[in-house]
Amino acid sequence: MTWMCPIEKIFYEDGEKSGLRKGIERGIQQGIQQGIQQGRKAAMSELLKRQLEGRFGPLPETTRKRLERASPEKLAEWGVALLEAHSLGQVFRKKP
Repeated sequence: MTWMCPIEKIFYEDGEKSGLRKGIERGIQQGIQQGIQQGRKAAMSELLKRQLEGRFGPLPETTRKRLERASPEKLAEWGVALLEAHSLGQVFRKKP
C-alpha cells in the first residue's frame, strides 16, 4: 500500500464515496442541468423567432439579439403576447 497523508486519504478512501467523487458527481449533475436549461432556452428563442418571422417578416438584428438574451420566462411571455399582437412592437410592449 502506498503511503498517503491524511488529506489524500480523505479524497481516496475506499468504502463510502469520497468527498472528491461526490464533488465530481455533483459538478457533472450541475453541468448537465445547465446544458438542459441552455438548450431549452435556445429552442424557445428559435421557435419564437420563427413564429415572429412567419407573422411579421424578417426580424431586425436588434430583435434577434433581444430574443437570444431573453430569459425563458420572458420568451414565454412574448409567445403569449404574439397570439393577439397586430405588430412586432405589440409583442414586446409591456402590459400594465
